[in-house]
Amino acid sequence: MLRTMRNNLKSLSWVLWLVILTFVGFVFVEWGTGGMSLTGAKNALLIVNGETVTADEFQKQLMQTIDNYRRSMKENFNKNMLMQMQLPQQLLQQSINSIIFDNEASRFKIKATDKELRRRIVESPGFQRDGRFIGVKAYENLLAYNRIDVKEFEQSLRREIAREKLEFLLSAGLAIDPDRLEKLYHEEMDSVELDVVRLTPDRVKQEISAPREKIAAFYQANKPMFMSPERRAGVVIALQFKDFTSQVTISPQEKFTYYKENREMFQTPEKTRVSRILLPYTESDRETVLASARELSGKLNAETFAATAREQSKDEKAAAGGDWGLQGWRAFSPQEIRIINNLSQNEISTPVDTGDGFSILTVTEKTVEKIADFNEVAARIETILQNRKVNELVKTRLAAIFERIEKVKDIAAASKSIDAPVIETAALTNGETLEELEDMGIVSRKLFSMEEGETAFPVEFGKGMAVVRLQRIEKPEILPFEAAEAEVREKFIQATRLRLLQDEAGELADRLNAVGDEEALKTLLRQRDLEIEAVTYKRGNRLAGMDVKAGIDERIFGLTPGKFSEPITYSNAVLVVRATSIHVMGEEDFKNSREAFYQSKLEELRNRIVASYIYQKREAYDIRFNQELYDKVTNAALSRLN
Repeated sequence: MLRTMRNNLKSLSWVLWLVILTFVGFVFVEWGTGGMSLTGAKNALLIVNGETVTADEFQKQLMQTIDNYRRSMKENFNKNMLMQMQLPQQLLQQSINSIIFDNEASRFKIKATDKELRRRIVESPGFQRDGRFIGVKAYENLLAYNRIDVKEFEQSLRREIAREKLEFLLSAGLAIDPDRLEKLYHEEMDSVELDVVRLTPDRVKQEISAPREKIAAFYQANKPMFMSPERRAGVVIALQFKDFTSQVTISPQEKFTYYKENREMFQTPEKTRVSRILLPYTESDRETVLASARELSGKLNAETFAATAREQSKDEKAAAGGDWGLQGWRAFSPQEIRIINNLSQNEISTPVDTGDGFSILTVTEKTVEKIADFNEVAARIETILQNRKVNELVKTRLAAIFERIEKVKDIAAASKSIDAPVIETAALTNGETLEELEDMGIVSRKLFSMEEGETAFPVEFGKGMAVVRLQRIEKPEILPFEAAEAEVREKFIQATRLRLLQDEAGELADRLNAVGDEEALKTLLRQRDLEIEAVTYKRGNRLAGMDVKAGIDERIFGLTPGKFSEPITYSNAVLVVRATSIHVMGEEDFKNSREAFYQSKLEELRNRIVASYIYQKREAYDIRFNQELYDKVTNAALSRLN
C-alpha cells in the first residue's frame, strides 16, 4: 500500500495551488456505484494507476490533521471552519497529486541518493542539538516517541527530495522582472488601517419616481450598460442511452465473471465500535493511577461501562459514555489499536499505557467483514454491465457519425443520411438548457468553449451523448430601449438612490469630522443606525469587500489620517472612510528585504508552474474513487467535532 499522506505537508506546498484548479471542474471515476475492476482493492478509498490509498490511511491522516488544527487554533477551532476549508476534499486532492508527482519523478528517473537522504536528516533542525546532529540512536528514539516508523519516515524524505528535484527541473530559468518585483512588494507590504462607514440603498425609504421620459433619458446617457448577452447557436446530433437499452444483453456468465473479478465492490466491511475510559497520569502519580485503573477494569462490564466513562473518563468522549464510534478509535495509539483488534464484543481490556494516561477499552459492537452472495447483487451487476455496454454502443455509433460529418460544412443537409436526430439549436446563452435534451446547460457551455465551425465529440450529458458543431456566434449589442425598459427602470431607481446616499454620506462625513471625541462619534453613528467597520486595505485589493474600482489605491493611500473622506460610490453602496494608520515601505526597506522577498515570490511562481503541470498530467492517470467509502470516513472523522 502506498502511504501518500503524511503529517509533514511542507513538501506539498504546490498542492495548495492545485486544489484551486482541481475544484473548478475535475470529476473522478467513481466505482462505488460504477463498473470499474478493483481486483485486490480491499478497503481502497482511492486508486491512482493501481496505487492505493486505503480508507484507514485516509481516516488516520484526516483525524491527525484535524487534531493538529485543534492544537494550533485552540479556542478558535470549530467544525464550521474545517467545512469552509473543505479539508477532507483538500486531503483527497493532495493524495492524488502526491501519487502523480511521485510517478512523474520516477518517469524522469529522479530519485534521492543515500547521501542526500543523510544530509536532509542530519541538517534538519528537529534532529539537532547545539548545532549538531543528535546521533542515530537519539534520532530513532525521537521518531519512536512520536509514533513514526523510521523506514516510512525516511521513505517520505526520499520522495520529498525527489519532488524538489523535479520542481527544480520544471521551473529552471524562472526570473521576476525588477519593476514587477517592486510592485509586488508594495502590494504585499503597504497597508492602510481603515474605519469604514457603509451606506446601502435600503436606507432610502422614500418612493422613487421613475416617469418614462426620465428613464428614457437615463437610457440614452448610459446605453453601454444595456447590452445583450453573447449567444451561440449550434447543431447537435444526440443519442440517448434509453433508446439503446434493448439492443444489449448480459449473459449469466458475464455477470458471474464480473462478480468474481470485483468481489471487493460487494463487501460489507467489518464494523468495530469502541468505547474508552481514559485516566491521565503524571510522573509523580503514575503508579497510583495504574492501581486505580486495574481495580476499575476488573469491576466493569458491558452494562456499567458507559455510565462509568461519563463519571471518570477524562477524554473528549466522556460525555458520550466513552463512545468513539466505528472509526474515531483508529486514531488511538498503535498499542491501543492492537488491543482493540484482539478484543471480543463486550470484553473489557486491562489498562493500556498511552504515554500520558491509562485507557480501559471495550468493543461494544463487532461484525465480521462479509461479501454479498452473487444472487444478492446480480441485479445490480446487470445494471452496471448494461450501462457500460450501452455507453460503448452509443459512443461507437456517434464516432461513426462524427467521422462522416466532421469536415462537412452543412450538417443539416448531411443529416438526411444519418440515422440520428439532429437538433439545430436557437441562439443560447452560456449555461442555457435544451429542454428537449438536457437540463444542466452542458451543450450550451460546450458551445461557449469552441471556435466557430468547430465540431466536438463526445459531449456527454446525463441521458446520453452527442456530437456538437458551433454554427454561429451572436456578439453582445446594445438593446433597444423597448427591450431593456424594465432593466433601465431598475437601474435608474438604483442610481437615484445612490445619489441620495451620496448626499447623505457627504453630510455625514462633515458631521463626523466635526465631532470632538470618539464616544460622541459612535453616538452619532448609532443615532443613524450605522456602525464602523475596521478593515485593512492593501494595494490592488478590494475595499471592504466591494467591487474593483479604478484609482482606489491612490485615493486610499492619499487619505489624511484621522479624517473621514469624501463619499466613495460603488454600484451597491456608498462608503466614507477614515485612515487610522498608513504604512508605506520605503526604498531602503525594499532594498533590505529584496532578496528574501524575491525568493518567496519565486517559490510561489514555482508552485504555480508545478501545480499546472500536475493538473495537466491528471488526464493521463486512471483515477478511481469510492464516494461511499469516502463519505463514511469523513463523516466519522467530523462527527468527533459535534
